[in-house]
Amino acid sequence: VENEIEEIRKEMESIRSDIKATEREKNIQEEQLKKYINLRYEKKCPVCGRPITEDLVENLVNEENKKLNSSMEKLNELNSKINELEKIKSEKSGILESLKKDEKELNSLKIEKVRYEKEIENIRKDVEKISEIMNEIENGRNEIKKYENIDSEIKKLKDEIKSLEIYHDE
Repeated sequence: VENEIEEIRKEMESIRSDIKATEREKNIQEEQLKKYINLRYEKKCPVCGRPITEDLVENLVNEENKKLNSSMEKLNELNSKINELEKIKSEKSGILESLKKDEKELNSLKIEKVRYEKEIENIRKDVEKISEIMNEIENGRNEIKKYENIDSEIKKLKDEIKSLEIYHDE
């Protein structure tokens, strides 16, 4: 889009240059038209000395008017092109701004994604630690189960010791 905008800018620059050249040409034609109109008041041509007739002046004026009208039409066309290109450039600029905004949002989302990925990795590590702790707790429970009946074993042993003591004493 940036390249398209640059191409439009270059084309507009070229058209503006054409407009300036056409305006200069139009100004020259207007000056020439005035000279031809003023020839009506001359009896002889100031350049070649021929007699000046109304038909000659009329033909020169008509010819110069055609050139002038052609230049005016060309100016109108060029100005229309400029306006059209301005509109297209404006639309492209709007698209470019939208794309830049979307790009910023995308970059922001990428940063956020990386942050979430780090958080997920930390959570995975925590889950692994929790799994290890759960295994340790389970092993501890199994160890405790070994000693679950220890009170009754101790009581049995105490009873047996008493019996043996009584037996020994006898």
